[in-house]
Amino acid sequence: MPVIYQEVSRDHGFCLSKLFEGIRKYGVAFSPPVTRKSSCSRSLILATIGLTSLDYVALLVYLAIVLLIGASCYRRETDTESFLLGGRRLPWWAVGVSYTVTFLSAISLVGVPGEAYKNGVTAALWPLLGLCFSIAFFFIFIRFYFQGPLFTPFEYLERRFGSKCRGGTAAIYCLARLLYLGTVLFAAAKVFQGMVNWPLMMTILLIGTITMIYTTLGGMRAVVWIDMMQFVVLIGALATVVYTAVTIAPGGIVDVLRFARDTDHLFPDATQPEFYSLSPFVRLTLWTLILRAVGDHLFYKSADQILIQRMLSTSSYQHAFRCTVLGSALAACMVLSLYFVGLCIYRFYADFPVEQRPAPDLALFLFISNQLPAPLPGLVVAAVLAAAMSTIDSAVNSLSTVVTKDFYLRFWRPDATEAAQIRVSKRLTVFWGVAIMGVALMVSSLTEGAAGTVLESAGIWMSLLLVLAPVFLLGVTSRRARQWHAIAALTVGVMTVFCMITWYYVMKGRGLEVGFHVVAVTGFLMTTGCGFTMSRLTPKLPPADLADLTLWTLGHRGSSDSRINPAITTEHHPTLTNASAND
Repeated sequence: MPVIYQEVSRDHGFCLSKLFEGIRKYGVAFSPPVTRKSSCSRSLILATIGLTSLDYVALLVYLAIVLLIGASCYRRETDTESFLLGGRRLPWWAVGVSYTVTFLSAISLVGVPGEAYKNGVTAALWPLLGLCFSIAFFFIFIRFYFQGPLFTPFEYLERRFGSKCRGGTAAIYCLARLLYLGTVLFAAAKVFQGMVNWPLMMTILLIGTITMIYTTLGGMRAVVWIDMMQFVVLIGALATVVYTAVTIAPGGIVDVLRFARDTDHLFPDATQPEFYSLSPFVRLTLWTLILRAVGDHLFYKSADQILIQRMLSTSSYQHAFRCTVLGSALAACMVLSLYFVGLCIYRFYADFPVEQRPAPDLALFLFISNQLPAPLPGLVVAAVLAAAMSTIDSAVNSLSTVVTKDFYLRFWRPDATEAAQIRVSKRLTVFWGVAIMGVALMVSSLTEGAAGTVLESAGIWMSLLLVLAPVFLLGVTSRRARQWHAIAALTVGVMTVFCMITWYYVMKGRGLEVGFHVVAVTGFLMTTGCGFTMSRLTPKLPPADLADLTLWTLGHRGSSDSRINPAITTEHHPTLTNASAND
């Protein structure tokens, strides 16, 4: 088999398509690891990470520990709060770490360093903005989810607008999450195929099955405590790569940053006038970065069941805030560290001839294979596996919660006992795990061209999720909005996203470079504009009808008191009362 070489191109496209294209064209055409020579004229050979028997033993031990933790969290729960929310008593610091791991995926560990290696760290503005927006949006939305025994954010929409709005947004969330996670799982399997030559189907079934087992056994407790262990593995692998890269650099950290600055590779986009334009044909602009960060974190704090369910598993509103601060800060630090790893790899391969430099998404593989001694490559593989599993365990747990509380209990069996709901939740955990694996396998069996656009496909469904956030924003900030305003805005947003997706691929087919973030930003703006514009045409609702349902009517007691249980609010979440009073 031929060895794959890839010159670093100067165009702005970025995804795993080069990796997938090489795998598809040549099979797994990688040679064994080679030792780095000191000469700049050395030839570059791309290698998979060579795993020894000791590495595989360590991986098996890691997977066994994961299953043991899941089994240790198994207990005969008597209510859904215990299974789905850990009894609302999980330590805020453990939930904060789990919050961090949720943000990372196997694709992030490869994609972020590849982005920095190829295009610099301009995109690192996103995690920095995200840290600020995450904390700010916490105060806007999360208080409303601690006003009663809520399990999902969609329950708030029924209180604010009605059952149709709740059902519609929950259905869109489930569908979009399923398709998004299926493509992400497939992309993660492709990463493992290129990294350690694991077959696609084996990787998909391995990640999906193990995750499904421990999540079914232990529920939210298992998810949080296993995420804690996975966080330790991720930190260990990241620290190992950073230390090795900095040690190899002639002048350490200072040399890496100085070299990137001198070669205009630190913030290359920021030095171009196009970066400050509004053109959709520019890969990265300041305004789309800001708007995308706003849209993403509005979604995370208003409609994302994965993160909101974690905060609801803490004991109070105050603890949920601590969890958010810790999780957001750790996530920002880890993402920034991955960008720095990319700069280190860029500095390392700068001495190679241009024609022998690896493609962005292959650079990290090559560096690990050639520079880390055994058994450290096995640690990196375990970290990528941990990132993939943490993405799926959060998903199946949150999706089973949404279906149980927003559909089964609401429409099928309103009188279902707690024991019946737990049985349904566990069955749904298995169902969603199988469904996600099914979508991933379906994507893998499609045309060869699907592999090159897998990250774009994942981004499509994330764009669809972002149209949910303006509906929640409309609910908590507008005293005029009715249910039909929310449904109409949501409909316009979904239609806009699908139209933008069509336009995006038409433009790509014509050879025009289009920023993919434009799809998400346009859908988000259209939903927001439509909802608020229509609501301005109607009079304000009486304050009594909006008691504790908007930012302007917090603490107001009226006809909506029956929808909120004050005893639960003060007994289970006493900090909410103080927080509302301070506002």
